[in-house]
This record gives sequence, C-alpha cells and structure tokens, in this order.
Amino acid sequence: MLEILKRNKRIEIENLLEKNYGIKIPFKYHLIKAGKDKIRIFTGNLPAQDLRIMNKLLTIDIIGMYFAFFKDQKLRLSFDSTTIFGKAAKNIIDLSDIEARKWLKGQDLDKDIGIRGYILLRYDSNILGCGKSTGKKILNFVPKERRIL
Repeated sequence: MLEILKRNKRIEIENLLEKNYGIKIPFKYHLIKAGKDKIRIFTGNLPAQDLRIMNKLLTIDIIGMYFAFFKDQKLRLSFDSTTIFGKAAKNIIDLSDIEARKWLKGQDLDKDIGIRGYILLRYDSNILGCGKSTGKKILNFVPKERRIL
C-alpha cells in the first residue's frame, strides 16, 4: 500500500530539502511513501483525496518518480532527483575530473571535506548525485544501471 503524505510530513520534508540543499520545489506535487523509507513525487493532476480513494480501491504498486530516501529525519535525494533539482545551493562538493570518473563508476571517494551527512557532488556545472560523507570518505549511491564502465 502507498501512503500519500499529509501536509505536516510534507512540510517537514520540504524544510529538510531547503535546509540541507537549498532547494525549493517549483511545481505542484504530492509526496507518496512507498515501501519502508522511500518517498516518491507525483506531479499529476489528481487531488490527494482521489489518490487516497484509488489507493483503497486498487492495487497500486508504483506512482510518480522515486524522489528520496527519508529515514531518521535525514533526506537522501535519489539519483534522478539530483539532476532535476540541479540548482541546489547548499552542501555541494566540487569534484575533479578523476574524482568524477571514479564516482560515476560507482566507487566511493577518499576525500576529506570536513562535512558529515548527505551531500551533492558536482563536476563542472553538473550534479552527479548524492553521497554520504563520513568526513574523510564519501559513500557512493549511484545506481548500478547508471554507472559507467
């Protein structure tokens, strides 16, 4: 079953998005919890009430785009979300050419950035995804099907 997030949970996620990445979503949308901690974003014209009714009447496996992983008040953007919201203003780390290639191959980066938590990685003017920094290492979340050889 899918859960259409209520206004207060949606505001909580919007606040985290703004606080952590400096991103505001510029269009009308619904946030939907799918699975244990995955959040999907739906931009269709159906009102939330209609989505809730459909969800009760039908078996809906998937709706919208995988947007983020939300657990323990932490928000990790999906690979596709990072490219859609590429105009982020906070927690962005610039990569060298070698680091960018390594990242896109799915490898973790040994990089001392002094920040802990989820960050966005940029090469040139392109956001390459979201990683988790331990302070001295950046863990890679590039999906296997999106990695380069």
